[in-house]
Amino acid sequence: MFFRNRLRRRPQPPVAAQALEARALLAATAGFDGQTLTIRGTDAHERVSIGPGGSPSLTSVVSDGRVILQVPTQRIQHIKALMRGGNDTLAVDLKDRDVATVTIHMGLGQFESVSLSRGRVGTLTMTGQATDVHRVDLRQVSVGQQANLSFANLTSRDSVSWREGRVNRLNAQLGGGNDRLALQQVTVSGATVDMGEGDDTLMLNGSFVTSGQLRGGLGADLFVVSGGHSGTAFDGFERAWI
Repeated sequence: MFFRNRLRRRPQPPVAAQALEARALLAATAGFDGQTLTIRGTDAHERVSIGPGGSPSLTSVVSDGRVILQVPTQRIQHIKALMRGGNDTLAVDLKDRDVATVTIHMGLGQFESVSLSRGRVGTLTMTGQATDVHRVDLRQVSVGQQANLSFANLTSRDSVSWREGRVNRLNAQLGGGNDRLALQQVTVSGATVDMGEGDDTLMLNGSFVTSGQLRGGLGADLFVVSGGHSGTAFDGFERAWI
């Protein structure tokens, strides 16, 4: 009896299992209801991409190098990304398709990066609350109704680059910080742009803005038109190169 008592193993607490469960919670998730593809981030730093899958008919969602969902490309009508906290990177490739809406909320973090490419969107909405930097890159994207860009943090440096496309209505509020909005070969039917406080730069390179209002706000702001045209009213820019 004495030996049996000494050799009896003591029960071990499930520390490892608990640690794995906590780690698994800090990962982006994805869901699809037949029309809407939804990405939900966490407070961790995440790299998420939405784009071509293993076959031409599939779209894959990849989070930190791991495929977390594949859905039929032709069934996607809406894309929604809610990234929450952390320094996140999100890349969306529309694969030259039409979708009704793309909605991206980058949430809190120091550095947030978004790219959207190759497609046509009915309504585009992007918001962010980063404390330091928002970086937005749009390539070969056209918006049939409205593009709403709001990065209104008072301290973040926002950089929005839109190359090749058309947009019926552009609404942009960039808030405080030294911000930059560059439109290259983009046709805008109507625009309401408020660069906010800070030393900001608004550039139209081979782009045309038919109507609306462009405001520089407080700070030493620069408005540059190169190879394009602006039929809008603009004010609050201390320097204008046209």
